[in-house]
Amino acid sequence: HTATATHGRSRVGQADAAPLHTAEVAAEQARVDFLNAQRRFIAHFAQLATYAGQHSLQIHPLTGSLVEPPDFNPEEYVQRDIEESPLVKRAQADEALGEARLKDARRERTPNLNVTAGEWYSGEEVSSGKKAGWESFVQAGVQLPLWNRNQGNIQTSKVLLDRAHGDVERTKLWTRNQTEPLAQQYMTAHFTAERYRTQMIPRARRAYQLQVTKYQQMALDYPAVLAAQHLLFTLQLGYTDALNQEWRAAIS
Repeated sequence: HTATATHGRSRVGQADAAPLHTAEVAAEQARVDFLNAQRRFIAHFAQLATYAGQHSLQIHPLTGSLVEPPDFNPEEYVQRDIEESPLVKRAQADEALGEARLKDARRERTPNLNVTAGEWYSGEEVSSGKKAGWESFVQAGVQLPLWNRNQGNIQTSKVLLDRAHGDVERTKLWTRNQTEPLAQQYMTAHFTAERYRTQMIPRARRAYQLQVTKYQQMALDYPAVLAAQHLLFTLQLGYTDALNQEWRAAIS
């Protein structure tokens, strides 16, 4: 648009050589950017077809809305990743095992009461040829650990349990460090896209419309109109890039 308008002005003597060359360079840069965007689309579409297992899928525009990324609270996803992480669950299982071992070690220092009871038949003669017959018996005993209170195993179990506690916290922190940057990227891109959509682009569009009106009223030179139009296009490209970043962060 800028190059076409500048060429038109040069034909009526309203533009010198420098603005004309500048406009032609901008037009060539726009063509290069457009071609690069096309090539990236083809490459990404080929990757998408490969992921979908459709190697013969013809290139065509995809359906869907770019301007409606998923709206969610990324901090909730960070917390869910921590709670559902297999590494965290494994560390928590080791922690539970350490608690059970410590409980067993403490239980072993308490003496057990050993009780034995029963009946048996005695054929021993006691008097006048009579035999003793059936007899009942009861035995009770306890081993008192006077010196060994199982202190060594208890202390070892405590150390292992403390280590398990630390592993759980370290694993949770490591998991958060992996997911928190993605959440921050999403919130940053979401805020940026929102400002483009609700603040910058509407104001730039209004400014461009005012510049066009002034030019039509012969109250403004056309380069000011082109500058306003260029700003509007630049902001629209920035908005598209922000949406792309928001989608990427949301998917991650």
